[in-house]
Amino acid sequence: MLNLLIANKKLQNSQDLLNSISQYIPNIRVAYLAKNGDEILRAIKRYHFDIIVSDYEFPDYNWNTITEKMSEYLQNRYAKSIIFLIEESTLLEDLNKNDLVFDSFFYDEFLSKIVDSLKKLIDTKKDSENTANVRVKIINELQNIGYNLSHNGTHYIAESVLLIAAFKYDSENLSKTVYPKVSQIYNKDLNNIKTNIITATDAAYKNMNKEIIKKYLKIPDNIKPTAKMVINTISKKLE
Repeated sequence: MLNLLIANKKLQNSQDLLNSISQYIPNIRVAYLAKNGDEILRAIKRYHFDIIVSDYEFPDYNWNTITEKMSEYLQNRYAKSIIFLIEESTLLEDLNKNDLVFDSFFYDEFLSKIVDSLKKLIDTKKDSENTANVRVKIINELQNIGYNLSHNGTHYIAESVLLIAAFKYDSENLSKTVYPKVSQIYNKDLNNIKTNIITATDAAYKNMNKEIIKKYLKIPDNIKPTAKMVINTISKKLE
């Protein structure tokens, strides 16, 4: 279950939000109520929240100041994880500069709109969590057959498997369909991606037990496996 922080200057607004969320979204826990910027900062440093619904401005701080006081780790944790409530359209410019914002609403919006946006954010969080779980499984598979996690190519292979297993990329022509996307994700030249993948696979082959080659990859133990064999084998195991 996801944890939610509600931050609002007015207790009644917080209570109205709490009631609507409790009624229409059973799979989220309202874990904390804050009434100013200082309480928000203390709460996010002490507890883990998945989502925040918050006023943008408080008597002590607005979210620009709160963001400046957050560590880089916290800023990354809450990227695209906050639904803001604003009073003036002039705040929209500041919101557009804030990497934490998922959605924003004026105070006179219906609560149902905020609840619908919150449902979408919850779905996004669940998708991210599922993707992270798949990535862990892929890394474990690669480690088990001899890949070294300190090699960049190992992570490029893991990303390739994820694209095929979770996002249904075509696995037949990796150089045209999968590797360019990996290149984009890591902001690396395509040839760099391919070279590192080959190097990581060559290094893994030296560590591979012959029985692993036969039983896991289903090929004779005298054949050197290619990255494509490894990628497609793990992808099929995850289906």
